[in-house]
Amino acid sequence: MHINLDRHSGVTLAEQIRTSIADRIQSGLLQEGEKLPSVRSLSRFLEVSLMTVFHAYEMLEQEGLICRFQGKGTFVQEKSARRANAGLRMEKPTTDWQHSVADYLPRAQYWRMMQTPPFEAAKLSMAALHTSLIPSEWISKQLFQSALEDSTMLTEYGPVQGDIKLREAVVTYFQEKKIAITPDEVLILSCSQQGIDIVASTFVGPGDIVVLEEPVYPCAIDVFRKRGATIFTIPVDAEGMRVDRLAALCDSRPPKLIYTNPTYQNPTGTVMSAPRRAQLLELAQSYHSIILEDDATSDIYFGSPPPPPIKSMDVPGHVCFPNQQQYQHFRISFSYLDEQLLEQSVISLCHLLHAFLRTHRHSNQIIQM
Repeated sequence: MHINLDRHSGVTLAEQIRTSIADRIQSGLLQEGEKLPSVRSLSRFLEVSLMTVFHAYEMLEQEGLICRFQGKGTFVQEKSARRANAGLRMEKPTTDWQHSVADYLPRAQYWRMMQTPPFEAAKLSMAALHTSLIPSEWISKQLFQSALEDSTMLTEYGPVQGDIKLREAVVTYFQEKKIAITPDEVLILSCSQQGIDIVASTFVGPGDIVVLEEPVYPCAIDVFRKRGATIFTIPVDAEGMRVDRLAALCDSRPPKLIYTNPTYQNPTGTVMSAPRRAQLLELAQSYHSIILEDDATSDIYFGSPPPPPIKSMDVPGHVCFPNQQQYQHFRISFSYLDEQLLEQSVISLCHLLHAFLRTHRHSNQIIQM
């Protein structure tokens, strides 16, 4: 069981372990009756003391989330027993009553990561260029000149899908990646995270099976937990996601969506091989699954370019493809969702826009110039 521990945090390791396991139980990632690792095995895996794991399990047991049986092990408590225990706890007045109120907002993995004290030279947890590498003066002059030529970019809302000239430029960019696309199929976003969220909002609902890589980009965990998905993880090796392990899972639990970051995978930096990409696409086609291909960093390479994106091989339309270009505060993302995929899902491109419009009404014109 992988748990991100911040050993520099003011929160104790036992409390961090308790919170992580509690989140997985309440989100359904850990099912009732599921056996948890033993105190000894979990302490060895997390490289913490036996007492740290023991205290974490003790807190979870007091909250009625787990139950321990001598000689058998530790298990996730059944929901009926959890409700009964919650009722008993509520009878006792306590100043910690807020902890007994169930919420539907999983603790953000990204927020936890950003609490780590930054290094003086560089913040290694963030994909960001050093300010000395950004042509700030040139950008400022271009913004000023563009505002003089067309002041409406400062005073009027932009098109919902984004500036048409930018979308046409994105079409050229996609063509270089051997992806056929039209400007009407491009949606300009603020970041690739927003693209992941829109696709999840459109296709993923409570109980739907979603497969993530392990380890994985922490923000993706937040998105799919928020949708109430049942999450399964597949390990990453030197060639990317283990397709053989994924195939074994698909036989029993076919996923609605497979999230992958095949090029410079976050956080391992692994590049999925071309044969592995073809195998993953073939598997998705066989089980009628959607692939969400996160392509945020494929253009940042030295030497030989990485293999073409999975989307370039996708004829039937199984792959959603958010891409991102960024210079810190001037971050642009664009998403391509194949019209074939939308039609097969008995919805149109308008449905994707409806998911976008729930939180965003218009695009930012200034950074799209």
